[in-house]
Amino acid sequence: MNVLRTKFTYMDLNWLLFLRAIIVGLAIDGSAGIKWLSLSKSNLTWTSTQHCRLAFKYRTLDRGQAQFCKRYLDTMKYVTKASKDTRTACQTQFFHNRWNCSSVELAPNFMNDLKYGTREQAYVAALSSASVVHAVAKGCASGTLTNCNCGPMPNEPPSGDYKWGGCGDDVVFGMKVSRLFTDIPYSFKYFASQENQGKLKKKDKLSKLLVWKKSRQSRAALNLHNQFAGRKMVEAALTRHCKCHGVSGSCQIRTCWKSLPTVKEISERLYRSYKRAVEVSECML
Repeated sequence: MNVLRTKFTYMDLNWLLFLRAIIVGLAIDGSAGIKWLSLSKSNLTWTSTQHCRLAFKYRTLDRGQAQFCKRYLDTMKYVTKASKDTRTACQTQFFHNRWNCSSVELAPNFMNDLKYGTREQAYVAALSSASVVHAVAKGCASGTLTNCNCGPMPNEPPSGDYKWGGCGDDVVFGMKVSRLFTDIPYSFKYFASQENQGKLKKKDKLSKLLVWKKSRQSRAALNLHNQFAGRKMVEAALTRHCKCHGVSGSCQIRTCWKSLPTVKEISERLYRSYKRAVEVSECML
C-alpha cells in the first residue's frame, strides 16, 4: 500500500519554524517539486529551447527542470497538459471540502498550505507526479510523442477468449519522464552546488550548511516518497481494455491491451490515500 506521508508533530513543527529562515534564505521550500504547476497558466509552445530559459527566468521551472526541458523538449507539452490535469482533478476532487485546492492557482508562489509538509501538499505532490505519467503514457500510445512507442505487451498469458494486441499506454516511459522531471528539485547531487553559490556567509557557512542539509534531506525524502506513491498509483491503475472483431459485431475474437483510467479516477484513488495519510516526524524519515 502506498500511503501518503505528511509532516510534522507539534514539537517538530516548532523546530521547523526555527529552521525556516535558513531554508528560505537558500530559496528552498517544500513546494520546490510542484512549482511547475504554474505551467497550467503558460502559453509557451515548447518549439524552442528558448522557452525553457523563459520558464526558468519566470520561476516556472527550477534549474534542473530547465535542463530537463532542453534535453527532452518534445515532452514538455505533455508536462504542461499534466499541470492542467492536476489543477482540474484536484479542484474537482476537493470542490465540496473546506480546502478546495484553489491555492494551486497561486503557483509558483504558494502559501503555507502547499509549502510546509501538510496533508494537502502530500496529495498535490502525488497527483502532479501521477499526472505526468498519465499524460506522457497516453502521448506515447497515441503516437503524438515520437520518442516512445506503445506500452510493452503484458507478460501474463491471456486468461480468456482474447489475445493481447493493440497499443497500450506506455507507463514505463511515463514513469521515467515523471521521475526525471518531478524528482530533480530534490536531487542531492544537484543541490550540492548551492554551497558554492555564495548564499551563506563564510564564517558560519559550515554550521548553517549542515543544518540545511539535514532539513533538506528530510524534506526531500518526504516529497520523493509522495511523488513515488503517485507514480505507483498510476502503474497499479492499468486495466484491460478490449475491442471485438467478427462478422456483424459478433465478437468472435477480442484484442486487448492495458490502458489507464482518467486522471479524475486516479485522483479519486489518491484521495483515499489522502484520508489515510500518515504524519511523521523528522527522526522517522
